[in-house]
Amino acid sequence: MRGKAITAMIVIILILTCLPFAPFMQVVDGVAFSSNLPVDNSTTYGNQAFPRIVTDSEGNISVVWAEGTTHFDHIFYARSENSGHDFMVKVRVDDATESSGYRSFPSIAINETGSIFVVWEDTRNDDVPSIFFSKSDDGGRSFSTNIQISTPGSYAIEPDIAIANNTIFVVWSQNVTIGSANYTKIFLTRSLDWGMTFETPRRIDDTATGESLLNAPRIDASERKLIVVWQDARNDPLYDIYGAISNDSGITFSADVKISDGPNYVKQTSPDVCFLPNGNPVVVWEDYRTGTSVIRISVSDDGGNTFSYSRIVSDGGVSVDPCVDSDNGGNLSVVYKLQTLTTNEIKYAISRNGGMTFSPSIRVDDATTSSKRQNPDIAIGEGGAPLIVFEDKRTTPQRIMFTKMINTPPLCTIDQPLSGSVVQGSIVMSGHASDPDGNETLVAVQVRVRSVDFKAETEWINASGLTEWSLDFNTTIFFNGEYVIEARAFDGDSYSEFASVNISIENPVELFPDLVVTPSNISFSPDIFEAGDLVRIVVTVRNIGNSNATNIEVKAFRGISQIGSPETVDFLPVNSSSNVSFVWQALQGSHTIRILVDPDDKIKELNESNNFASVEITVPSSSFFMPDFVIASENINLSSNKIKDGDEVIITATIRNVGTEDAINVLVTFAIDGSPMTQQKFISYLPINDTANASVTWIATKGTHTITAIVDPSNLITELNETNNNATISVTVQSIDEFPSWIIFIPVILIFVCVITIIYIMRWRRPK
Repeated sequence: MRGKAITAMIVIILILTCLPFAPFMQVVDGVAFSSNLPVDNSTTYGNQAFPRIVTDSEGNISVVWAEGTTHFDHIFYARSENSGHDFMVKVRVDDATESSGYRSFPSIAINETGSIFVVWEDTRNDDVPSIFFSKSDDGGRSFSTNIQISTPGSYAIEPDIAIANNTIFVVWSQNVTIGSANYTKIFLTRSLDWGMTFETPRRIDDTATGESLLNAPRIDASERKLIVVWQDARNDPLYDIYGAISNDSGITFSADVKISDGPNYVKQTSPDVCFLPNGNPVVVWEDYRTGTSVIRISVSDDGGNTFSYSRIVSDGGVSVDPCVDSDNGGNLSVVYKLQTLTTNEIKYAISRNGGMTFSPSIRVDDATTSSKRQNPDIAIGEGGAPLIVFEDKRTTPQRIMFTKMINTPPLCTIDQPLSGSVVQGSIVMSGHASDPDGNETLVAVQVRVRSVDFKAETEWINASGLTEWSLDFNTTIFFNGEYVIEARAFDGDSYSEFASVNISIENPVELFPDLVVTPSNISFSPDIFEAGDLVRIVVTVRNIGNSNATNIEVKAFRGISQIGSPETVDFLPVNSSSNVSFVWQALQGSHTIRILVDPDDKIKELNESNNFASVEITVPSSSFFMPDFVIASENINLSSNKIKDGDEVIITATIRNVGTEDAINVLVTFAIDGSPMTQQKFISYLPINDTANASVTWIATKGTHTITAIVDPSNLITELNETNNNATISVTVQSIDEFPSWIIFIPVILIFVCVITIIYIMRWRRPK
């Protein structure tokens, strides 16, 4: 009973563990999303809104949002380090006091090293909205002191942030006084030192003194290029979508470009933008030209100078709040809110052809109540999977929910040969593969052959083609019998289920040898050699056929130059091997050594394609392998530090070989004051990176002398460096009866002391 209870608990835990990634809805065009997950798992929280999401190079997911009770008091951050399975405890980003206004509209970006940068709208200063900034260098566990980056006292709202070319870009809309009225314009600032300082904000739109409203800016950046888009009322009060391009990291901007293509006095608002991998920008927005809001998209094919006629992304209903992002393959993902009288749904659509067409929209929220959802944001995660966050009112207070696309495994079929076929000779295996997530995500189709009789199988072999694949199959290299052909497709994330067919191989029984040579069958003796050395190239030839072979010719080549004469293997039985060798005088440089077995195809074989092998070798120059003897003054030592005339002194020199070859019979000589000593010493063997001592005896004589040790004085041994073979020290030898000069002053001092003493005594004894 207890065992059953434990088993049941394990099952429940596994179910709960997998639940966040279980698809909860229909699959449309091969797309499905995971169950919604609260980003903030705390039990107490305020109203949460305005979520933004981004991923880093390690696949970590970062989300920011505004949260509060009576209004949005603070900006919070949460992080997932397990692909969105769950999120860490939220961290507060702002450092405003509890009663200092509101904070909202956060935006987030992450650089290549994982530093996190957040901007938001903040009214802590006299209730005037300003743009504030904070950063985290520890993975979002703490954030820096907030700094204001908009001009103090200005009315600045709706910031957005992007990073490229080691530069932080922040845009927002800000009041500009024209006459007696205020109008919002588009401002930008940059940081070139990762948020330590920011440049003075400047306008980037070109409406000059026009009395118009420009707001809701969005920015994206790629290398030195950035694009800013916004909703613009310069033509009519219902807004168009405009943008500006910079090709020099925001130093200068192009003239404003009108992106939306609806007629005047038609509302076109809420833009978002992203770059495709080819550097062309894509813009989405809400469009009311049909009387009902739909999501439209426009793509530039010239870097943002002009934009295509827009196309509809959404597929019915009132659609608002669009966001767009692109994966590395150029697939465009758009998320938006579908609005009804009783509920709002978060919808997703994907284009796999650069925005020309879109899939039917799929619902990504899994709410079952008539509550509302809004303000979605999207980022592309690991493997190109879209990640989505949104506000959700299914609970009170509302909270931020997260979902991610779930990969659908590809499909694979084998069309030829048919199951049950009897095959022989060379045939072509073929079939089809597809991926419900889009065929452009297919990476490979692989095939293997499994023997039923011998319980063995080949490695997986890549076929040619993807959606229509094929692979040549030479059945003659297999024994006759029953086999299973298996095929699978791979989409970069998951393999398909195996497709399989059963076949019988029935080739006419032929008795032929099969001669084989591979790179591993080619060796050299010695295995280390240099230019000029005579090297023996040893080749092992094997017979893996079903008949013995005789008179097998083998040739060796260096590139296209033949090495020596052909060698012959007189007799090679089945399943045996034999060695032949070629003598070659090595040449300096890089070479391809090629071996041909039966080069003229005089012997009929089961397989003629395995008679060739080659290896690449590099031969160093003859000067590469040499010893190099080194001695320095600190390597000369004496048996005593205090030497007197006539002492017997042992002089020891320590020699090191720092070269690339061992040395033998190394002569070491010594000289006193330049005169060679009669004693000489030989070091019989000195390996590389090792030392040896040579010692001689010297009868010291009075005076200062130089002692020199010389290695290989006649340069009989060629070295890498001949200039480091001698060293000299200086030594002073004292006379045996020599005494210090100060001793002669002792008698004088004694006489002086005696005289003083006598005078003192005589004065003391004088009568008073």
